[in-house]
Amino acid sequence: MVPPAEQARWAEGNAPGWVVVWGCYRRTFTAWALFTRETVVVEAATVEELTIAISRAERRVEESAGPPPGRGTPGASRGGGGAHPAGTSGRERRVPEEGSAG
Repeated sequence: MVPPAEQARWAEGNAPGWVVVWGCYRRTFTAWALFTRETVVVEAATVEELTIAISRAERRVEESAGPPPGRGTPGASRGGGGAHPAGTSGRERRVPEEGSAG
């Protein structure tokens, strides 16, 4: 059996934008979202349940945020190739350097 703390590290590695810990006293996995100013915390007894709860929470945050200004309706392309709230669409997002064009 894989120790719960190791399972928490695995879950965190598979959930960009989240901090995941194992609470030994409560015997639950807890995850905190880092990609929003809202407080978003999910808990579950198993890593599988936590993964599902994280996905649901991401969808709720994305739906409540609506489209970025000037980008159409919810569900439309968001220009980055993906709509993951943590900004991890499989590509790096780079900030243009000062003085560069674009």
